[in-house]
This record gives sequence, structure tokens and C-alpha cells, in this order.
Amino acid sequence: MASRCSFSTLSLRYNKNKNFIIPSNPCKSTSLLDPKCSSSVCLGTSPTAAAGISETFSKLKQQKKVAFIPYITAGDPDLQTTAKALKLLDNCGADVIELGVPFSEPIADGPVIQASMRRALKNGTNLKTITLMLEEVVPQLSCPIALLSYYNAIHNYGVEAFISMIKDCGVHGLIVPDLPFEKSAHLRKKEVKKDIELLSRWGADGVIVGSAIVKQLGEAESSEEGLRRVASFVKSLKAALPQYSLYEK
Repeated sequence: MASRCSFSTLSLRYNKNKNFIIPSNPCKSTSLLDPKCSSSVCLGTSPTAAAGISETFSKLKQQKKVAFIPYITAGDPDLQTTAKALKLLDNCGADVIELGVPFSEPIADGPVIQASMRRALKNGTNLKTITLMLEEVVPQLSCPIALLSYYNAIHNYGVEAFISMIKDCGVHGLIVPDLPFEKSAHLRKKEVKKDIELLSRWGADGVIVGSAIVKQLGEAESSEEGLRRVASFVKSLKAALPQYSLYEK
């Protein structure tokens, strides 16, 4: 199966775990933790409303910058931790956050993310609980959210009802990795009406990081430890990423 998002100018390998093999780079590291927080993970809020996804990538492209797009699964290990992780990733400099809706047969994903979806479903995570969480969290974020959902979940809920629900909680975009071609026009029509972007590829150079972050949260003994591990991992990752597009001049 083809990878769900394409990056035309980064020479980095993308796999089903949503990770690229990233070359080392002497870019200046971005501080992720407020020194005053000591060992705690800081989750401050931003007063700046998030721009749309197209607007975000248009700006990055103009600036010839590489986008950082972390992925996490909603409800793994629980939705309270997901809410904190969204704020953390936003404060860490995410340009867009990809949030997965857990599904019982995530065929487009690798074993780490499949396991995270099973854990989330076991915890009772569903679209309603996810959107209720996002209603509280999205106003505190400065980057847009792209929801990832398999098509059966959308179909079972009802396309129009699904799009309305995710719009009302502040989601900016939707990724459907198994979207049937014959259903794409109908889904796009409903999304356009609600100003939701149906994403098949991103509009600028960037790096999606999924299973590595999911693993930090899923294998931790506690939510607090998981968030600390994510913060440390993302700090190292941001230091390694090229600041500017490798092919822009």
C-alpha cells in the first residue's frame, strides 16, 4: 500500500510506521522544556489561533522551511495524556499534528501504531470522546490538527455527520488512508462545505514522525514519564532536522 503522504523533495525513507530515516544535521536545537519546570513537562497554552493547513504550508514553502508533523494515536494510553501530548507537541514546534482515530483494522499502519490503536479501543476511545477532548484542547493550540481516520469509521458514522462533528471541535484537515476512489468526490464535496481539507499529500517539504513518538508514550510506565520521553525525543529530533528545504535555493 502506498504511503499516505508524499514529500517530493526530501530524500528520506518513509515507511508504514510513519517515520523517516533522518540524517544528522547541525541545526540549532529548539528548547522544549521551560527551565523553571525542572523535571516536569511544561504544557503552556498559546493565545494565537491556529492557521489552516494550506495557509501553514504555504507560509513554510515561502520561507523554504521544512515542516515537522508528529503523529499520535488518540486515546493511547488515555485521552487525558493525548490532550497533554497535543499541547506538548505544539509547544515543541509542530507545524501540523496528525491525530489518529483508533480503528480495529488499521491496514495502512505498522505494528507499533496498530498496537496503539488496539490499546485506545480497549480504553473505550471513540469519535465522540475524541471530539469532546479536542473541543477543550484545540483553542489552546497554535498549530492545526489533521485527523486520520479509516473510511469504514467515517461511513459507519455517516459522512456528513462525521465531517460536521470534526469541524465543530476545531479540526482543520482529514486524512483517509484507505479512501476508495469512487467515494473521494463525495467526501471532498462534504468537506468543502465545512471548510475541512481532505489531504492526500502535504503542500510543502516535511517530515512525519509517528511510531517513534507513539512508542515513547505507549511503552512508558506512566503518562508523565511518557510525556517526558516524548519531549526529550522531539528535542533531539528537531536538532537533527534540516532547518531549510534541502532542494530549495
